[in-house]
Amino acid sequence: MTFEKHTVAVSIRDLYMPGVRLDATLDGVYVNPNYEEHGIRFESTILTMTVYIDKVGVKVSLDTNNKIVIMVGHHFRKNTEGQCGDCGGSSCVRPGGQIENDYCCPQTAYDWITPNPSKPQCASAPRNQSCSPSPPPPPPPCPTPICDLLKHPVFEECRQLVDLAWVEESCRFDECHLMPCPSMALAADMCKQRGFCVEWRSLTNGSCSVSCPDGMVYQECRDHLDDHCNGSLPVSGRDLEDVKSGCFCPEPMLRARENSYVCVDTCTESTTAPPTTYTTALPTTYTTAPPTTFTTAPPTTYTTAPPTTYTTAPPTTFTTAPPTTYTTAPPTTICKPCVDPQTGKTWPCGATWEEKCSDKTCDNGRIFMTPVACPHSPVPDCPNGRRSRVRDGCCHTYKCDCVCTVSGDPHYRTFSGTYYDFQGDCTYTLVQELLPQQQLSIVVDNFYCFRPSTVTCAKGIVMKFRNHTVSLAQQTVWSKPTVSLNMKLVTPPHWEDGLRFETSGNRVSVYMEEIRSHVSMEPAAHVTITLAMEHFQNNVEGQCGE
Repeated sequence: MTFEKHTVAVSIRDLYMPGVRLDATLDGVYVNPNYEEHGIRFESTILTMTVYIDKVGVKVSLDTNNKIVIMVGHHFRKNTEGQCGDCGGSSCVRPGGQIENDYCCPQTAYDWITPNPSKPQCASAPRNQSCSPSPPPPPPPCPTPICDLLKHPVFEECRQLVDLAWVEESCRFDECHLMPCPSMALAADMCKQRGFCVEWRSLTNGSCSVSCPDGMVYQECRDHLDDHCNGSLPVSGRDLEDVKSGCFCPEPMLRARENSYVCVDTCTESTTAPPTTYTTALPTTYTTAPPTTFTTAPPTTYTTAPPTTYTTAPPTTFTTAPPTTYTTAPPTTICKPCVDPQTGKTWPCGATWEEKCSDKTCDNGRIFMTPVACPHSPVPDCPNGRRSRVRDGCCHTYKCDCVCTVSGDPHYRTFSGTYYDFQGDCTYTLVQELLPQQQLSIVVDNFYCFRPSTVTCAKGIVMKFRNHTVSLAQQTVWSKPTVSLNMKLVTPPHWEDGLRFETSGNRVSVYMEEIRSHVSMEPAAHVTITLAMEHFQNNVEGQCGE
């Protein structure tokens, strides 16, 4: 993946090697997640590597089941092509923008071969193939017991809301080729996106088990990374943007360091071995012996003539100069400053600062970041186990949710978890407050959806929140809902006066962020209402109950 002047590569090191199997490089240099540089952020759950480019709203992930997920933001709407198609447009597009029918995707895929020196045979692969509807695949010629788990009770609740038929078809084909696990993992991930955690691997008799590093355990559904140690202080793990599976420390253990695969019970101050000291022998000093002094014997005196007196000059003393000592100056070290790629701000080498809930340090041109230390957040015991991990400043806490669903013809699941069926073609109150604290009410409009039968479905909902009216409606049972705000159609993503409108596939959601609540609708007349318990506990009534 290339972005601006940088190149990112994520790859599976060895498909059959236990333990760590995913590698990531940035501009040809290996990085150790969790890591961020040049506005590119790497996150790993050991089994899934995700790369974020927050500046343009891009997320790309690769997992050990060979599944690639690419998500791009509104910057790319109607401006992409390739095997993934046009974002917000057609699925099957040829180079240059020629649009084909959806059944032609297997043919247009050949047009997107990228030159690769390691695969010279691809240069002569067929291109520009004509389109023709593909015949339906023949039934699998072999038993597929693992794929049969898609009809197991563990998937039952998810299947009511998520179309797994095409995944099942792919799974049966794959199981005949001894590779059913990736399709099963895909189905489980689709369920995660709808709030269902499906523990399916234990039902495969080891065929789809996951190998984790020693001391770590596999978890199917996690919404945050492991807590870790920063010296003697425990630091809360980062929130994951999506619920993911992966290898984690068993609770209540935490990682010895953020990037470590070692789990510990408590954090202790790291004891680093003292640096090795090299002692250089003192320079050898040469001492010159004291100079030799020569003394001449006293002169002989003769009395015959006046004596001649000879006086010998005092001896010459030679003094050797002290040895010259040469001192070598230490080498000069240049420490580079750091430039924040998003803000353009320059930080001197060695600087430390807090930004976006991270403690950052400039180290010779590279910015290293560590999440700020947060206190431990206890997990509350919520009704039906429905809770959310909520940001509170730079840290997080857990809060309980009340969830009600209406689906099909129609099946109700109340806030308290009670299931019941109800056939009626009128307009009904799903939620209204006993005391108008948040000024919220939600009604559903049912209609006969499969005449001449008396089966009814939800045609739409109307939500009143403070001084706004939001409508979600379907033209047919299988059509994507449209959304309007105060009688005017809006196109998600859209933000206005505390309301946020989003779409994911065929699902349309409306978020009331101030009260941590949201409502969504999607085909098959499926409605989900999620209310924050701290705002609505014991203060609502209607078909969704209390």
